[in-house]
Amino acid sequence: MVTRFRIDIGDDILDDLRTRLAGARLLPESPGRPWSALSADYLAELVDDWRRFDWPRRQAWLNSFPQFTATIDTASIHFVHRLGSDADAPPVLLMHGWPHTFALQLALVEAAPELTFVVPSLPGFAFSSPFEGVISEARLAETMHTLMTGVLGYRRYVT
Repeated sequence: MVTRFRIDIGDDILDDLRTRLAGARLLPESPGRPWSALSADYLAELVDDWRRFDWPRRQAWLNSFPQFTATIDTASIHFVHRLGSDADAPPVLLMHGWPHTFALQLALVEAAPELTFVVPSLPGFAFSSPFEGVISEARLAETMHTLMTGVLGYRRYVT
C-alpha cells in the first residue's frame, strides 16, 4: 500500500537543535596531526552553517515534490514519485549513495520535467526505516525492483 508522505519537522525539534548548536563548545585543533577532513576550523564553519540554515524554506522545497511511503520487505521505504510530461519515456529510478540522501537528486528531477522519476530514500536513510537483519546489494536491488514493479506497477524502467 502506498501512503502519501509530507515532511513535517516540528518547531520543538528545530528549537532543540538551535539550542544545542548555540551551546556547542568546540575544541581547538589537536596539537597532534590534524584530521584531513574535519579540522577545527571546518567544524566551526559547519556548526555556524547549521545555526543559520533555513529549515522551513528547505522543508517547503522538499515538500514541493510528491512523496510517498510503502512497506517493502521489512522496511518502510520513502520515495519521491514525480510524473513527467513524456508518457513514452521509461520512468527513471534515481538512487542516492551512502551516506547521502534523496534530496541531493532532486535538482536533476527539476531539470528534466519530461521524465518520470522515482527517487527513494534507501533503507535507514532520511525517511525510510532500516531493514531488519542484514542489508546486501542483492536485497537492496530486489527492494528497489519491487518498488518499481510491484508497488508502482511499471513494467520497465531505467536506473
